[in-house]
Amino acid sequence: MTTPAISRDIVTPTMRTVITSSDTIPPASTDLGMQDTSWDSESRPQSSNGPLVKGFRYCHPWSHSGRLWSVGGGTCQSQVLTGTHLKRVWPGTSFWNGGNHLTPPLPLVPSQNLINTAEVKALNKLKSQDLHLGNFLAEGRRTINMVAGTALTIARGINRFRHSSPSGWINVTRYQRGNLPPSKWNCIPNAWLQLQYGWLPLLSDVYGAINHLDRRSRFEIPYVTVRSGADSTDIIVKTVSGATFASVAHLEFEQLQQARVTLVYGLIDAQLAELSSLGLINPVEIVWELLPYSFVVDWLVPIGTWLSALTADAGFQFVTGTKSLRSSLKFKGIRDVSYSAPNTVTSISAPTYSGHAKSYTRTCYAGSPVPGLYVKSPLSVKHMLNALALLAQSIGRR
Repeated sequence: MTTPAISRDIVTPTMRTVITSSDTIPPASTDLGMQDTSWDSESRPQSSNGPLVKGFRYCHPWSHSGRLWSVGGGTCQSQVLTGTHLKRVWPGTSFWNGGNHLTPPLPLVPSQNLINTAEVKALNKLKSQDLHLGNFLAEGRRTINMVAGTALTIARGINRFRHSSPSGWINVTRYQRGNLPPSKWNCIPNAWLQLQYGWLPLLSDVYGAINHLDRRSRFEIPYVTVRSGADSTDIIVKTVSGATFASVAHLEFEQLQQARVTLVYGLIDAQLAELSSLGLINPVEIVWELLPYSFVVDWLVPIGTWLSALTADAGFQFVTGTKSLRSSLKFKGIRDVSYSAPNTVTSISAPTYSGHAKSYTRTCYAGSPVPGLYVKSPLSVKHMLNALALLAQSIGRR
């Protein structure tokens, strides 16, 4: 079922004023004009489904983005004593320059480093399909042995019949052929017919084994789907400045980025794929692992994993693939507020946001992706533990 296209971009302005109050004069206000205080947008094309071929849904590109934000708070208050008590209040969008100045940031597209991470992991999953390939090869060998054994049994039976009954073999070659009339059926030796009936169970087993292997090759083994992903969380800082008093505020937005890769391959050479899964296709992969201190480089830049992914599709044919990039953004909080204001300013607070922004893009691979190098995040807990483990190993060596 498809959904219609959506294209919406609404910015809601609100009238903002400077409010002035006094003990002796009537309260007054000054109109500051229209200021943008909320954003509501969404964009996506009309949906459609990719073609369904042999049980697989082929990739179809897609995109969807939107944001829903509102800003509030962020006021500045001051009071002046000049014989009367006078107080002024600047609402947030007026004091913090309002308009586009307060427009929240957009989520960034996931980095190529994140995409490379997901692709390398997916390709190495393809290379680790040895369990399924082993089952397939084992069944194939059993079927081959069954065919060979049955053929040998039948050949030996024919040779024994030919030597034990030469005249009967002459009648077999003369009469047992296609479209033999019923009047000639009695010319076929009974011993030969009995021998053939003994072959039927054997041939039935061979037929069933070949059909079973064919079903596995058509529906299970040739189509291997691998999925992998990589996530990243970071902070985006937005700086806003006030209309006066040299006011500056730094606001933090938390961004989550995700890269997801789905690849479908068809098995075309099970033995080559098995050799690849054992690491016997790419000699550079083995040489790298034998280099002294290669693990130190792999800690930051996983060269070994990348080398392994280069030949991961050996024995496979690319069918279809999807790369999905997702980003989301939410307001985290106020990092700091600074200003240089006279003693008459009683308080200045930064604006705050509520809502979110999201972006999603799905693109299709035209062929098997070429894996790229990626750098591990030195800020992750797992990376820290790996570093400590390497340090312990280094200290413990003699």
